[in-house]
Amino acid sequence: MGLYLDSGYINIRHCLRSGCPFVIIVGGRGTGKTYGALQAAIEDQTPFILLRRTQAQADLIGKTEFSPIQPVVNDMGRTQSCKPLSKYTSAIYLDPDSEQPQLIGWTAALSTFSNLRGFDASSVQLIIYDEFIPESHERPIKNEGDAFLNCYETINRNRELQGRPPVQALLLSNANRMDSPILEALGLISVLERMNKTGQETYINREAGVALYVIRRSPISSRKTDTALYRATKSDRFERMSLGNEFAYDDLADIKPQPLQGWRLLLRLGAVYIYEQGGRWYVSHHCAGKPGREYEDTEIDLQRFIRDYPYTWQRIIRHGVLYEDYAAKAALTKLFV
Repeated sequence: MGLYLDSGYINIRHCLRSGCPFVIIVGGRGTGKTYGALQAAIEDQTPFILLRRTQAQADLIGKTEFSPIQPVVNDMGRTQSCKPLSKYTSAIYLDPDSEQPQLIGWTAALSTFSNLRGFDASSVQLIIYDEFIPESHERPIKNEGDAFLNCYETINRNRELQGRPPVQALLLSNANRMDSPILEALGLISVLERMNKTGQETYINREAGVALYVIRRSPISSRKTDTALYRATKSDRFERMSLGNEFAYDDLADIKPQPLQGWRLLLRLGAVYIYEQGGRWYVSHHCAGKPGREYEDTEIDLQRFIRDYPYTWQRIIRHGVLYEDYAAKAALTKLFV
């Protein structure tokens, strides 16, 4: 059994068996990502943290009646309940009315995780980060990529130095957008763009400890095309995002790889280089020469760049900038959107 179960849903255990500490699954809606992850954790008795982006989202899933665990335990013929432990987290218990309720996990939010001082995460073996790519209407979290890496470090601590396996992080999302700060932090935007173009479903980099699954051929998505919502809606982009797992809301304009010959290296902006030719810019990951100016990927230096080049946004919206790939585009446009 491979990436899909006989039922057509995603085989979460297949993805986790990659053995990578970071497992990312981007799949269409209703393909079994969250349900499958929680089912596997409960059945395999793997203590987990169920993580969401914002505290409001974590508060909601920290209530028994709104917990995504409810349908899983219902199908198992069991019960669950959530008990608040603090302002920021709740504990999840299996069979709460039995003589020995079983603590199986906790809820938390990325946006407030740094407030969980003294939280003992030594027993946690799995982070299930649900909906880690925000929808277009959701507000960004400041330094979101770093926030996730710090969250992982807080939970993982020094267990690898003690000879224990690292915590496995399972990140789940729909194909809302490619320029996720977390995908950027893990160096996966270019990989995801390539997979999106080629139709590739699986990417595993064991040296980096990262596995990325982009669900392309889900039998469930195929069946959902003939359900009420998708018969009624006229939004081609919504259907391509929800069912086709295409990043239909991403703006791919002006992504046109260029040979560097004839372009003058103007500056370095973090990990990308900006070239100039005839009044036009080109953003690339490659360096050919010595940049006239260099700006680090820090808040102060990025503000310096905006101050030094105040017409950058006008240049962008007037198609005065070309990009090597989507990651290069995101590195510049994230400063303005």
